[in-house]
Amino acid sequence: MEVSPAHEYRFSGLQRRVAQLIEHNGKRSAEVLRVLDRHRPETAWDIASLLTWSRGWESLQAVCLRLAVSETASDVVYLRSQGHEIDVPVTEPHPVELR
Repeated sequence: MEVSPAHEYRFSGLQRRVAQLIEHNGKRSAEVLRVLDRHRPETAWDIASLLTWSRGWESLQAVCLRLAVSETASDVVYLRSQGHEIDVPVTEPHPVELR
């Protein structure tokens, strides 16, 4: 089976890719928790600046920088949903009521 994602390239091996993403997200969650424990950041920006990025934080600009901070805010929301008490402000998503 070939997978056609919304960005990047087509690929095969969907189950392998899903396993890779689950592993990556687990590692990122652990890294966010370590940053929160060691540095006491006050914003999602502060957290993001202390995380490991494939090209390095300093290389991120414009849209990539905004995406990195948004991804970090998403990590905070996810970790809260898992029961972690995190006192860093982010805009929580609100469920949309379908009519």
